[in-house]
Amino acid sequence: SHQNIVPVFDVGQHGDCHYIAMELLRGGDLKQRLAKGIPLSQCLEIVQQVASALNYAASKNFVHRDIKPENILFREDGSAVVSDFGIARSTESETNMTLTGTIIGTPSYMSPEQALSKETDGRADLYSLGIILFEMITGDVPFSGDSAVSIGISHSTKEVPPLPADKKIFQPFIDRALAKSPDHRFQNGQEFVQALESVEFQWLN
Repeated sequence: SHQNIVPVFDVGQHGDCHYIAMELLRGGDLKQRLAKGIPLSQCLEIVQQVASALNYAASKNFVHRDIKPENILFREDGSAVVSDFGIARSTESETNMTLTGTIIGTPSYMSPEQALSKETDGRADLYSLGIILFEMITGDVPFSGDSAVSIGISHSTKEVPPLPADKKIFQPFIDRALAKSPDHRFQNGQEFVQALESVEFQWLN
């Protein structure tokens, strides 16, 4: 239970249909908002809220594994909510919820370890959030390709493209958030938020 994670009220089955009852979120998703254009200051606030949610999920040993704009929804008051834990996995689980060697997630936002079908933890979700921040700053994701495989290779091997000159103050943050090795990234959502707040302060001043 976290203010930035969609609450599930009930689960059940009616005939052959299984259902989940969740909070109704009327504010649309981040993909829609990015398409319309939103100020970077508002983007940073959204990212910090999502990082807080991911920090909480990781503290409970859950990895979302599919953080992307479509899975960040909004309440009518504008607060961001992480949704769709459909492929989330407990890091404490000894049961393989996915087939060995199977790539899980959305290629454009996928961490290198996901692309290589390796074990993941909360740092993989923070990598995906770093991709979203890069997209907010530049208008596009850093790595693209003709197939999921080519995009995955880019995540694993290519350097992060430079940010526009007027946003270069965010470059060190982005470089760390999108480090190939999880050990070189922010280790938890709290670190992520604190570092982003520091950069934001410099940017505004």
